[in-house]
Amino acid sequence: MVAALQANKLAVGAGIDGLVVPAIRELSFDLEPGKILGLVGESGAGKSMVGRAIALLLPPGFAITAGTLAFEGNDLLQMAQAQRRALLGRAIAFIPQAPLTALNPVLTIGAQFDEHLARFDGAGSNDRRRRALAMLDAAQLPQANELLRRYPHQLSGGMCQRVLIAMAFASNPHLVIADEPTTALDVTMHAPIIRLIADMQRQHGTAVIFITHDLRLAAQICDDVIVMYAGRAIESGPARAVLTNPAHPYTRCLQLANPSMRADRRALHVMPEQTPSLRQLAGMAGCHFAPRCPLAAEECRRSEPPEFAISAGRRVAPLPADEQLPRRGVQRLQVDRRGHVQPRPVASRPYRAAVRSYPRRVPVLSRRVQTLLPRRSNLGSAASQAKSMLLVMLEIWQDCQSNDWLNYYPATRRDPVIAGGERYDSGRSG
Repeated sequence: MVAALQANKLAVGAGIDGLVVPAIRELSFDLEPGKILGLVGESGAGKSMVGRAIALLLPPGFAITAGTLAFEGNDLLQMAQAQRRALLGRAIAFIPQAPLTALNPVLTIGAQFDEHLARFDGAGSNDRRRRALAMLDAAQLPQANELLRRYPHQLSGGMCQRVLIAMAFASNPHLVIADEPTTALDVTMHAPIIRLIADMQRQHGTAVIFITHDLRLAAQICDDVIVMYAGRAIESGPARAVLTNPAHPYTRCLQLANPSMRADRRALHVMPEQTPSLRQLAGMAGCHFAPRCPLAAEECRRSEPPEFAISAGRRVAPLPADEQLPRRGVQRLQVDRRGHVQPRPVASRPYRAAVRSYPRRVPVLSRRVQTLLPRRSNLGSAASQAKSMLLVMLEIWQDCQSNDWLNYYPATRRDPVIAGGERYDSGRSG
C-alpha cells in the first residue's frame, strides 16, 4: 500500500545572520491512508512548520534544505507549482487553528462554500449548494439553509470551526492537516470538535495529520504520535504507548504538566525556561533539551544522541550513555509538592541492603517516634494515642518525601539517585 504521505529526513532551514539554522531536522515518518498521525510539542517545537512545508507555504526566509516529501508516491518537492497548487483544497485540505480569522468576514458562509467547491467541482451552482448543505448537516450544524446566509461574525467560534471542518472534507481529500483546531475554542468545545474530526475521517477514509500541544487530545484521536522539540522528533510510536509510557524525559515532563484526572492533588510541573529560539539554536551543541532536562548528564551537552528503535514501530532519541535509561529512568520522574520534577528513589543495591537489614534499623525509627511523641499532649485515651501516632507517622512520611529519610537509612547515602548524585541509576541492578 502506498503511503498517503511519506517524509524522509526532511529538513527546513531559516537564514539568520548569514547562517542557515535548521528549523526542522531530519524528520521521517510514514502516514498510511485512513490513519491519524499526531504532532505533539510545545509552542515553537516546529509542528505547524511541518504543515507549511507540506503545502510549500513556508514563511519568507525559510526553505526546505534536504530530504524528500512524497504524497501518494509523488515527490511534492519535484512537482510543478501548478500541479502542486491543484492538489491543495482538493486532495490535501487544511483545518486552521483560528476559525474566526480564517473565514472571509465580508462574504456569507454560502458564498465561501460555493467558491471553495467551484475550484475543483464542475457541477452547477444548485449541485454545489446541495453539497454544502449535506456537509453542514454532517458537521452537525442545525438550520443549514439559514446558516448559508449568515456572515462569520454571526456565528460562534465553535460553529465557525465546524464550517471549516465541513469545507475541508467537502472535496473527499486524501490528506487533511488539522493545525491545532481546538486552540481558539472554549475547553467545552474540544471534545465535540475532536469527535467530529474523527467521525468525518472515518466516513471519508482520510489520512489526517493532527497538530496539537494537548497530550490528552492526541491520545484520544491519534493512531501514532511524534513528539517534537526544537524542530526534531525526539520520540515516535503508537499514541497509547508513547503517551502512557514515555521513554524520553521531555515526553514525561509534558505528561507531568497535565493535571491529574484522579482525586489526588499534586502540583503541576512547569519546565524551566522556554523552547530555544532559532538564534539560540544556532549556537547550541549537544541535545537541545539538555538545559531543561531533569536527567541531563554532561555527555548530553556535548553530543546529540541519535534515534534508535526500542520496540516495533517506536523510536526515541534518548540519553546517550545507556540504552536502558529511557525505559527505566524516565518513568522515575515525578512532581514534588512544589511542582519540581525529580527522580523518585529506586530499588538499587544500597537500598535493598538497607531493606534486608531492616530489623537492625528499627531502633532508629523508634528513637524518631520517641522524640516526636513528647510534642503531643493529651495522650490519655486510646483514641488520642492513635491520633497522635498517625500524626507522627505523617511527619515521618513528610520527612521521607523531602529525602530526610536518609538520616534513618545511612546505607542509602551512597545511592546516586537518593543522594542527589550527578547520574541516576541505570536500573540494571533491579
